[in-house]
Amino acid sequence: MTNTSPDPASEIVAPTTMDEVDALMARLSQTAELVEQAAARRDVAIAAVQDLAAATIAPLEFEQAQLRKVIAAYLRQRRRSILSKRGRTVKLANGEIKWRVVPRSLDVPKDDKSVINFLLNLRGGKRYLRATYSVDKKALAAATPRLLTSLRHLGVWAGKHENLTIQARSEKKPTIVHHSRFPNRRYQ
Repeated sequence: MTNTSPDPASEIVAPTTMDEVDALMARLSQTAELVEQAAARRDVAIAAVQDLAAATIAPLEFEQAQLRKVIAAYLRQRRRSILSKRGRTVKLANGEIKWRVVPRSLDVPKDDKSVINFLLNLRGGKRYLRATYSVDKKALAAATPRLLTSLRHLGVWAGKHENLTIQARSEKKPTIVHHSRFPNRRYQ
């Protein structure tokens, strides 16, 4: 959909008094409510479409799983005869079946604390563990000025920040409209 009406933002006049700023904040609040209502309608419509798609897709995915299960059972039973005649790839009119030897791999559960504890208690088990490093921001902020200066080219910065945020009455979160840094003079 294209909007053919003129841009309403082009009609906004810069305020000259705090009363005018308050009037603009009232309009900002109104537009925030309108955006929230439109987003809620959009979310309801998206949820309805997703429910319809899920209802259509679920039986098809179940059928696919059953088809794969039946085909795999047949192929496993006749693997030796199929591989001896046709090689490791079988091309059919409606697809291709491949047997491949994959490199050795390892699956570890997502919650790997028990594996880590076992390896820590195992003699020589530490060689199978990896140490991960992260920046301790609190300690680095208290570091020497010389170190902070040498890290500046990497994007490390220490000092105070000031954000200018605007939040209309009906907005849930404030919007940062300006961000500035006040570097500590001793680091320069």
